[in-house]
Formats: sequence, structure tokens, C-alpha cells
Amino acid sequence: MKIKKLICMILVITILFISSGASNLAQAATSMPTVSSHAYVIMDSNSGNILYSSDPDKKIYPASTVKLLTALVAMENCDLSKKMTIDKNILSKIPYGAYVVDLKAGYTYTLEELLNMLLVSSAADAADTIAVGVAGSKEKFAMMMNKRAKSLGLENSSFDNAIGRDGENYPNTYSTAHDIAKLTRYTMTIPLIREIVTKPEYMIKKYDGNDSKTILNSNRFLRGQPYDKKSYKIIGGKTGTTLLCGNSLTVSATTKDKREVICSFFGNDGKENMYIDIEKLLTATFKNYKKGKIELEKGYVDTRYSDSREIINKYIDKNILKTNSLLTFNPEKKASKKTFIKLCNEILDTSYEESKSKEDITLLDMAKLLSNYKVEKYSIRTKLKYWIKLSHTNEHFTDMVHLYELDVLPSDYSYKEKSTITRAEMMEILDSLSKIS
Repeated sequence: MKIKKLICMILVITILFISSGASNLAQAATSMPTVSSHAYVIMDSNSGNILYSSDPDKKIYPASTVKLLTALVAMENCDLSKKMTIDKNILSKIPYGAYVVDLKAGYTYTLEELLNMLLVSSAADAADTIAVGVAGSKEKFAMMMNKRAKSLGLENSSFDNAIGRDGENYPNTYSTAHDIAKLTRYTMTIPLIREIVTKPEYMIKKYDGNDSKTILNSNRFLRGQPYDKKSYKIIGGKTGTTLLCGNSLTVSATTKDKREVICSFFGNDGKENMYIDIEKLLTATFKNYKKGKIELEKGYVDTRYSDSREIINKYIDKNILKTNSLLTFNPEKKASKKTFIKLCNEILDTSYEESKSKEDITLLDMAKLLSNYKVEKYSIRTKLKYWIKLSHTNEHFTDMVHLYELDVLPSDYSYKEKSTITRAEMMEILDSLSKIS
């Protein structure tokens, strides 16, 4: 029995050793440079998968990276054109040490203008003005932030101010590198936020009297900080600095073939080294992608959270759907006749006459187009199912029956012939048609 136990122990140790060795070899194959950080996460923007990380779920202090959430909550709960007046009482209560652009009391700006100040140069005076202007008080705005954070799946985060201050006076602001990467992934799908964070600078009009003031982006990558621009382009993101946080930056970068990566980095070795470390991590990530050591999903910015994302990405991979410079698909936009017929020919290998019409395609248009696609003879009983639902007196009644019997429509559209479909629904329909034998 003792010999058997000894043999078992030797086998277990051998298996563990082999497994450990294999794990170390796999790690070495995609090894990342050594950096100085409290925590970091490298995430595939399109899939949401974590590619590399260090202490991704460790409690950290997010500092002004929080302002991405501030901007999101404000945009979702207030009109961009709403005017907000700079209040001296708000200015007097901004925490000591928070960066401000020295807005003058009594001056009025739109929410959109304040968002530019908030995200370009991390203006705390803009942040608190927005919080009070949207929610009525900073406390109520913080409650809105927490509610939205929860809905985004930021499971280990809490926020008690719109600026990102932390410490003794703000004990309920904390997060993780993973949560901030999630926040960045979502907010970078918002066109206005994506546009603002790319700006190297922003001009505040009517800053003092008739004078304007140009503020610089706090993200040095947008202002000449060196990185490997031949391999990727840094789009933008959000910086943050406090004593507890150190120096932080959550940033998105993309390749020419439209692969996008997020780096949420919380450094502990000075601002200069933070930029050097992030450059190292991004460069290594994209090199590993080019070498085939990791996979990066190709996709549209505005379909990351769409139910039809997998279908749309499938046709990107097949080179049927083309990504534009903005990486947008406009999934909720109505599908045109021109686009539907073009994609129909490419996906279904049909030869329908191409259309130049940019008009929305209707159910009736589709029915007429698909009248001979996988056609069947339908019994009287089948037609009677649609006798009341569809316009049976219409000469295209049988075509409409055929469209519905193909069973590819995402909904019944109230059985109205003039109903239109979105671009996302168009891809669902065409994908379903391609699977009919």
C-alpha cells in the first residue's frame, strides 16, 4: 500500500510539474514588458476580452478617469444644448488640488461645451457645474453615477463625486482597472465622447469678456508623446492623478485593419514613466497580434453591445461588410433598397438588378424581390393563416405569404406591407436566408 501511495504522489507531482511548465511556456510565448503599476488591463475593445492584466480586480483609486462616467450620465440625462451658468458657490467648494480651467462665475456655457472642458483638460469646475446642472446637487448626481455604473457591470466600483477625488473626504470613490476598462469600452461607443477625447486642444469661447482660452488635452499621447505610430494610432481616453491613485490613463488605440485595444493603466512611478509603460504595453500587444499570438476581433464601434454583433462581425470577416474611418455601422438606421439588394447578391449569391435607390426598403419590396427565392407552392390552408393579417386583395399577397413563410423576419411588423427594417435587422434577415437549404 505504501508503494502504491508513493507512486501516486510521484504521478501527481509529475503532472503538476508538467502543467506548470506548459503554463510558463504559454506565458513566455506572449510575455509582456515589466512596468510599474498598481494595476492594469489590456482589453480587446470589440469582444471585451482581457488580453493581458496585472491585478485587474485590485481596489484602486480611479481619479479623473471617473469623468468618463460623469460625461455619460450627463449626456443621458440632459440635453446637450442646455445652458448652465458658472456659480461662485460651486467654484468655492471645488476640492483643493483638483485641476480647474478657472471658469468665471456668471458665465454661461452649454452642456456640450462643458463636456469638452471636462474630457479634454479634466476640468473639475466643469465637472461640478455639470453635476449640479443635471441633477440639482452633487450628491444626487453621484447617486446617478452609481446607478449607471451598476448597469454597466462595474461590480467593484463606487463613486461619491463627479471629479474623481478620493481619500478621507471622499471615502466612497474607488474602482478596479477591469471596471475602468469596461467603462472605457462602453463610453468609446458614444460618438460625442469618442470625438471629444481625440482633440489635442479645445477653445473656450467667451472665457473672460470677449477673450477666449485654449486648453490642452491632458493626454500627452495626443500632444507629441512618442509611440509606435506605424503599428497603431492612439485615439484618446482619459487621464487621472491623485496622491492615492498616482498617475493613471485609460486609452483606446487602433490598427489600420481596425482592431481596437483599451489600456487602463494605474501607475506608481511618475507621469513620465506612465506614458513609457503604456507605450510598451500597447506596442507589445499589437506585435503579439501581428505574430498571431493573440486574436483581436474586428468590428464596428456602434455594434459592440448589439444583439446582432456576432452576425455583423461574421460578414466583416468575410469582407462583405466594409468598415469606414469612423468604424460605424449605424445599426438602428433604416436599411435602403440599394444596400439590401447589394448585400443580398453578395450573401445569397443572387443576381438581382442593383438599385440606386436610397429609399427605405419595405416588407413589400422584400417580398417582391424574394418572390422566387426558395419558392414553394402554398396550400389554401397556409394562405388562410394570412387572409386577415395581410392585404389579401393585393396582387402581391402570395409574395407576402412567401416572405412570412420563409420565417426569417425578426418580428411580425404588425403585418404591414410598408413596414421598414433597420440595418441590424437587415443582417439578421439575410443571415437567416443564407441558412435555408
